[in-house]
Amino acid sequence: MSPPIDLVVTDLDGTFWADERELHPATRAAVDELDRRGVPLLVATGRRAGSARRALAALGLAPPAVLLNGSLGLDLDTGERFHRGGFETEAALQVLAAFEQHGVAPCLYVEDESPSVYVSVAPSTHPDHLASFGDSVRAAVLADVARTERVLAFGVLGIDGDVGG
Repeated sequence: MSPPIDLVVTDLDGTFWADERELHPATRAAVDELDRRGVPLLVATGRRAGSARRALAALGLAPPAVLLNGSLGLDLDTGERFHRGGFETEAALQVLAAFEQHGVAPCLYVEDESPSVYVSVAPSTHPDHLASFGDSVRAAVLADVARTERVLAFGVLGIDGDVGG
């Protein structure tokens, strides 16, 4: 007999779904079987809370999730936070200074959902990445954000490899 399954953990993009607007029938059947057996499903993703919540809710799902590559643990159904990582203020300021020393203006991801991302007036991240944040992004003085918000993660996508050389 197989050992009992205590938990199933899945990434989202490219693993749980190929397109967030629909689940493959086999994936839906697996989720339904997990539910039937009482086996919890946990999502582990680099996505922000709002992005994961909206996509999963459209499919009728609201499992617990580990978000922003491990920075935040959130039950998407109840809103309960079961893990909160990120950077203490001084560490966030040091990381930000290291980016800025190399001429890079990162995105700062925070726990709040509106906004969930702060950028400078001239962010280094790719315009498509910036656009993907929709209404969840605000321009600000990044050092002020690091002093007043819990920074969960820093990010820059699609930047020229020679930047900061």
